[in-house]
Amino acid sequence: SSIEGETVLLVDDLIDTGLTMAESYHHLNNQAPKAIETLVVMEKLEVPRTALAVGLKMDYVGFQIPPKFIVGAFTDYNEHFRSVADVIVFDSSKKSTLKGGMEVTLLDKGALPSLSG
Repeated sequence: SSIEGETVLLVDDLIDTGLTMAESYHHLNNQAPKAIETLVVMEKLEVPRTALAVGLKMDYVGFQIPPKFIVGAFTDYNEHFRSVADVIVFDSSKKSTLKGGMEVTLLDKGALPSLSG
């Protein structure tokens, strides 16, 4: 269906370099909507944006997070952790070895927001 003349809400789980959001935004914008609003659940801070995403501002941000590799809260690594309600950060200083030798740690309470409710 056409979005011409409509207000569109573009939603993503995480923005870091901004490539996915920027490509989606420009694709939708080419279809002549009245307006495009952007929403991300998590915005990773202090990460350089790709050239296409420079200047793209999110209208709605659930949580701002540090520039670390995260999983959980619907994001995954090789199909692991997607259904974990909390945000998990990879940290080699607190080891918990998983299948394949990947090491992770749960952040201390308060280090990142819990998305479990």
